[in-house]
Amino acid sequence: MGQDQLERKAMESPVATGGAVAEALGELEEAKVNYMQDLQITAEFNDQNGLGISFRNLARFYQSTQDNSLISTVAETLGVTVEQVQELFANFSDGESDTVAS
Repeated sequence: MGQDQLERKAMESPVATGGAVAEALGELEEAKVNYMQDLQITAEFNDQNGLGISFRNLARFYQSTQDNSLISTVAETLGVTVEQVQELFANFSDGESDTVAS
């Protein structure tokens, strides 16, 4: 793993934390950007544990905001269908899923 990759991987946790902080402060657009950046980093490194955490954060964020653009953005980022994201969000909100199938 090169230096750039190590630096990008190191950003993963602080970015997710930034999403939660921004959300708590009511800065929803900033929270969305941070949560999506976290998802992109964890997907880039195929970090299954990180993907599960990112997806739980996004599912919870979607439940509170009902921002439909989030579903299409997640689908595009992961290369899956909108329907698959909707199903995964529903599973996470029901507490059924701990990991994201790729």
